[in-house]
Amino acid sequence: MINFQESVTGKIKIRIPELEDIDHIISELRASDKRDLETIRADQPIAEVIFNDVIQSKVVLCLYVNDAPCLVFGIIQLCDGVGVPWMVSSAEVENHSISLARISKRLLKIVQYEFPVLVTWISKDNQRSLSWHRWCGFHFSGTHKIRSGVFIKAVKKAESVQK
Repeated sequence: MINFQESVTGKIKIRIPELEDIDHIISELRASDKRDLETIRADQPIAEVIFNDVIQSKVVLCLYVNDAPCLVFGIIQLCDGVGVPWMVSSAEVENHSISLARISKRLLKIVQYEFPVLVTWISKDNQRSLSWHRWCGFHFSGTHKIRSGVFIKAVKKAESVQK
């Protein structure tokens, strides 16, 4: 378990989640995550989409604030050295956005030992997600229409592959 003590928001822990923790996050899912998932995978129930991502992921971790699960994320291997990060959360995570941003940079640096290149797509309407990706060092390139939504491609290369 990775522990981070953030003085402003209380104790934050990161560990491998139990299935019940993921179920809890799904039941409390942020509206923006619901919208994005419903746009990308309209043919599947949201819980099925999230659990499929969990199954496909090489890494799955959950963020807990004061022992309550509020965010789950994973990395799906696209090909050798390239991962697709995904993340869903409850609305509670928005009360800890500064701590999340600080922790995210550290976690992404660790993840990029296994996946030097991270690539994902973000809804152009999800300003909070776009800001988070920008803060974490992702670069944006091009838009893609997926069903009724427009998504922006985001790429983050580890320092070792940026040359």
